[in-house]
Amino acid sequence: MPATNPRIATVTDPFTGRPCAAVAAVRPDVAIIHAHTADRHGNVQLDDLHWPDNDADTFVGWSGKTTIVTVEQLVSDEAVRARPERTDTCPGMP
Repeated sequence: MPATNPRIATVTDPFTGRPCAAVAAVRPDVAIIHAHTADRHGNVQLDDLHWPDNDADTFVGWSGKTTIVTVEQLVSDEAVRARPERTDTCPGMP
């Protein structure tokens, strides 16, 4: 694969010393994710009960230079502040 894809490099595994393939991270211009709730400041929250369904969305959101989020429901600032542990995955911009 490295012969046909210049983004694949052969590196030495630091644990085993054996060669392995590595690929540079993708950095899309725009990432689009869906979440459960958000407030007017863009603090996005994922529902604890459905977290496994959205686990990858967090990483996709972090990868984009710009992230667009759709949500099921807009909630009050107070509702977001009541559950701050849900917001650490995708906080709004100050």
